[in-house]
Amino acid sequence: MELIETKTESLINNPIDDKLLKVLYSFISGKSYNTGFTYRIGIQQFIDFLGGDHNNILDVEPFTIIQFKKYLLQNHSISTTASRLSAVSSMYRYLIKNEMIDKNPVLMIDRGDLKVNPYERSKTLSMDQFNRILRCIPATEVGVRDRIIFQMIYISGLRRSVILNLTGSDIHFVNEKVFYRVKLKGGSFTTKELPTPIWKQIQNYLESENRKLKDDQCIFLPTKDCGDHLLRYHERKRKSKGLSPEVLNQNLKRYGKYAGVNDISIHSLRHLGASMYYELSKDILETMNFLNHKNINTTQVYLQSLTGEEHNQWKGMINRIEL
Repeated sequence: MELIETKTESLINNPIDDKLLKVLYSFISGKSYNTGFTYRIGIQQFIDFLGGDHNNILDVEPFTIIQFKKYLLQNHSISTTASRLSAVSSMYRYLIKNEMIDKNPVLMIDRGDLKVNPYERSKTLSMDQFNRILRCIPATEVGVRDRIIFQMIYISGLRRSVILNLTGSDIHFVNEKVFYRVKLKGGSFTTKELPTPIWKQIQNYLESENRKLKDDQCIFLPTKDCGDHLLRYHERKRKSKGLSPEVLNQNLKRYGKYAGVNDISIHSLRHLGASMYYELSKDILETMNFLNHKNINTTQVYLQSLTGEEHNQWKGMINRIEL
């Protein structure tokens, strides 16, 4: 069985009789594209480890999970191992919910050694470096688009996937202010203020492309179809018609080299935004809300290495960058 190669459309056109297989496909299709892709890889690897028969997952004991964990650590990093086991554990929770099993074998093993700080590998970025990068971005169609996205990630504290998936239907106007609705990690929604200078840049960007906001269209679009490039890079094609996160990250690295700033990633911009927000607000709880963290400990770790909420610090933050 190849979970990775199976597409939802093919399941609709060619219904399957295997109840377990239906549940597995239902579990994966209920995730966002990126999460679903990650889960498919982890679950497929687990099934292959069990001999290739998906029915074997129903009879797994904790000792088998321990062996799978050892196998993963021999072939992958700690973070990847943790991600794969998390996918398998989530799968078992779904199977319990569907009354196909009565226990989750992953919960019976120790995963304490797999805990990693997700931010410790993030390259820190100073305001001076960020402004140098902004100065190196050319005034081309791609450059104008990328510049806005980089500033939005910095000023909003949102993940790049959230920014890139924004559509016209997410933009709202209230009392002469612009707000945008975003789907957060975990499936919840929030609405945040879009700073006026950023909104003006977006308007200019759309005007330069002779485009108007469409409810079902991403705000930021690729200048060409990157499907073949991503197929070579990831051995997969994207479903999303918006800009690819991988392409955006590559562009940032290229601009960074021009500016003499190496080994940075898109996440560096979010980290910088969090640092600047906290510097201006002096409030850890407000910063936690800015980052949409559910736990203050996460925010504290982040700094160390609002339904319809107004962005109280954007003026101070935006004064730090070169528009």
